[in-house]
Amino acid sequence: MIVVAAQRPDIEKFCKNVGYSASADAKGIVLVDDKVRAMVLYDHWTPNSVNVHVYSSGPKYLFHREFVCAIFSYPFQQCGKGLLIAITPSDAEQSLAVSRYLGFVEKYRVKDGWSQGVDLVIKEMTRDQCRWLNQEKAA
Repeated sequence: MIVVAAQRPDIEKFCKNVGYSASADAKGIVLVDDKVRAMVLYDHWTPNSVNVHVYSSGPKYLFHREFVCAIFSYPFQQCGKGLLIAITPSDAEQSLAVSRYLGFVEKYRVKDGWSQGVDLVIKEMTRDQCRWLNQEKAA
């Protein structure tokens, strides 16, 4: 398996699968072998931050060491961003657990922000908080 830049068709398929509308500036990385196994979408870029959306067809792909390191090295090291933002519905317990494992910290909940009865959970990670940077060299 290898990690490569996502192409626009990959981004469009990702968006269709998760019900998201990506901007024209959306970028991504994918973990592939014979097909895309996991993807991270980066969207809504600011001078210091970017929103991050993660998808995987299974935990073994999401936690593939090279892929996890790439999730963070691309925005922090290659793009020079200091902050990643992730937004998740409060009823997506597995997604919330994965983001906590990766190191995202919950900052705010918007009551009914996802849908009626489902809060919108806003999480962040700063470059200084990221334990995954330079991990590929330690492997």
